[in-house]
Amino acid sequence: MEESGYIRLTLGGLSANEVHRGAYALLLSEVDGDKTIPVIIGVAEAQSIAASLEKANLSRPLSHDIFVSSAKAFGIKIESVLIYKFDKGVFYSEIKMKDGYTGDREVIIDSRTSDAVAIALRCNAPIF
Repeated sequence: MEESGYIRLTLGGLSANEVHRGAYALLLSEVDGDKTIPVIIGVAEAQSIAASLEKANLSRPLSHDIFVSSAKAFGIKIESVLIYKFDKGVFYSEIKMKDGYTGDREVIIDSRTSDAVAIALRCNAPIF
């Protein structure tokens, strides 16, 4: 699903952050451009994103896996993630979800950007 007026992003990389110890840099890159946005995230979120990227077969589900499994079980489709604001060093994001059975109801929930990206990766949902 394309969102008119928004810039589509893809995961450009994930690396240890040299400035903030115990943190990682999630690099989001423009799909049709050359700009990259670094988002500082925690260790747990970085591990979850890495597990998703590597398609790791973990013995127990992570929190993001549980969220996605629950959404699917109740017929909720993750439509997209929108990073809509940067204020005082913090990125603000939303997850757009839709009733997967009827498509009648759409809900947008506030989310930390790292969690929204971890969920989007598991659902192949676009990030803007």
